[in-house]
Order: sequence, then C-alpha cells, then structure tokens
Amino acid sequence: MGVGGYFSTKAERDNYRYLLRQTREHVQKSCSHALQREVFTILSPYGVTAEETRHIIRCLETADDKAFEKGAKESEGLTTFLLRFGEGVNRVASWRVYASALTIGLAYLVGGLIPMVCPLRH
Repeated sequence: MGVGGYFSTKAERDNYRYLLRQTREHVQKSCSHALQREVFTILSPYGVTAEETRHIIRCLETADDKAFEKGAKESEGLTTFLLRFGEGVNRVASWRVYASALTIGLAYLVGGLIPMVCPLRH
C-alpha cells in the first residue's frame, strides 16, 4: 500500500510540473490583455476592480521575471498564481512523495499487527 501512496503522490507531483510548464508557456505567449481578462475573471468575484487587477498583474509579472532571471524553476508570481487560483493546483514538494509512502505503509503495518497481537477471544 505504501508503494501505491508513493506512485499516487509522484503522479500528482509530475502533473503539477507539467501544468507549471504549460502555464509558464501560456504566460510567455499570451498578450497582456488576455492575461488581464484571465486574472480579472479569477479576482472579480472578490470585488477587485480592473485597475487593481492591472496593478496585481504587474507585481506578479515582476516576481516571475526576478525569479526566472535568477534561474529559479518556480516563483510566486503570475505563473504560480494562475496555477493555484485558476487551475486549483498547488505545488507538491518532493519530500511528500516519500512521506506519503511511509505514512500509508506504516498505517497498514500497524493495522495488520493489531489483530495478530490482540486476537479476539470468545
């Protein structure tokens, strides 16, 4: 069962990385008006105006540019914003793959040992 937890979390992490690449390409290829409409669609239910959306996009784009200039694989800029709030996908840390496998494996081990250690008596 631990192996299943490992592969499940690994697949989730790989999906996030794929969506990150796709979203980064989308941000780089899209015109600013298309991105403004996309971000405004996400933020408008919260009462954010179009002018405020333009300011937010400038800040997020600056964060992306600074991170990618430094060679970072990911930033907390526009790309991550669109993933998190547009797609509903959060970053999956590499350590979580192993933690999931260990947690599920140990749970099944303990769950299987309990009936063997404490047998039912009639």
